[in-house]
Amino acid sequence: MEFCQSLPYRTKQPLEENLQQDLINKCLKGDSLAQYRLFDLYVKAMYNTVLRLVENKMEAEDIVQEGFVKAFGKLDQFKGNSTFGAWLKRIMVNQALDSLKKKSLEIVPFPVNEAAFEDDHSPEESNDLMPSPAVVNAQILKLPKGCRMIFTLYQIEGYEQKQVAEMLDVSLSTVKTQYRRARLLLKERLMALKDER
Repeated sequence: MEFCQSLPYRTKQPLEENLQQDLINKCLKGDSLAQYRLFDLYVKAMYNTVLRLVENKMEAEDIVQEGFVKAFGKLDQFKGNSTFGAWLKRIMVNQALDSLKKKSLEIVPFPVNEAAFEDDHSPEESNDLMPSPAVVNAQILKLPKGCRMIFTLYQIEGYEQKQVAEMLDVSLSTVKTQYRRARLLLKERLMALKDER
């Protein structure tokens, strides 16, 4: 994420609604400092969202830049029905999906063994089994593209399965199957890593 690395690192606190609206109003008037402030507040989160979808760092950077250009161009359409972050994330996800559609996303059916999802560990054991978020994220990025996208949109980004199906133009059963496949593969890979320790 080279274009973000020059930005000073600081924890981004949620903006107060009034401050956020003030920044948006200034952006609508062409205030480049306000645009930079909104960009700075959201760029890392948007980059991480897009990277989980497209898997390629350079492509993710391009999509995020295009997404911000689109968002600033459509800022007058932000009505405040959701948070600005949610509105912006939707633009970024759509940009990523458009990019992937151009590359023809392939979602492959996969038979799922439902027993693989049963929890056979006690809560005390599960704390010892939990890998770090960085390890989990690395394994998510290694999932097959279709599974990774569905897992990311549903589990990480919080979209409903029906919304994911509409976004990807696939059936709800395909989303459910691919999500299960992603969970199974992720569980297998994380267990294999645990066994290597």
